[in-house]
Amino acid sequence: MSNWKVEVTEPERLFFDLETLDTANNAVVLSVGITPFKITEQNTFEELVDRGFEMLFDVDKQIERGATVSDDTLKWWSEQSGRAQEVLNGGTNDPQDFLDACKTDFPDINLNKALWYCHGTHFDIAIMQNLFERYSMKAPWHYQSPRDARTWMDFFGGIKWPEKPKGFIPHNALHDSAFEVTAMQHMWHTRMNSASDG
Repeated sequence: MSNWKVEVTEPERLFFDLETLDTANNAVVLSVGITPFKITEQNTFEELVDRGFEMLFDVDKQIERGATVSDDTLKWWSEQSGRAQEVLNGGTNDPQDFLDACKTDFPDINLNKALWYCHGTHFDIAIMQNLFERYSMKAPWHYQSPRDARTWMDFFGGIKWPEKPKGFIPHNALHDSAFEVTAMQHMWHTRMNSASDG
């Protein structure tokens, strides 16, 4: 196996993360952070944040359409850092503008053909699908495109996550998505390098 080599055909990939006011599928979405990436690259956290995109949504507009707020989630937010809580100060973007904003920020990415990663299958994807349905919007991804990064990372067991970068804000949607990408790239390159050395 010492000559084992993997050739990667690199698709377009996007990692996204949500901050919400509930854990139910119909939760109010405070913000969405999206980071485009290639698994074959090794980017710094700062590079990924710079190329990423964050959108903060109007809460009241969502509540008018039946989105929910949980007391438990509000209590959880009260225990987070001041910088993380800035997302609670009031987004102004209408969710209906989300798709146009993605196309503007990522003009060279075919959103429908890209692979969309998130941390788990029951939270981010489910909540965004519910948001799109409430606004009669079509999801930007093909039905086969969503990917669960948690399952992906299971294949790299034993490889430590990278250290939290300087300036990282936990529970900031853009920072969380960028850090998840650094972890995926780190694990992939660590495994590929150990395979080629074996």
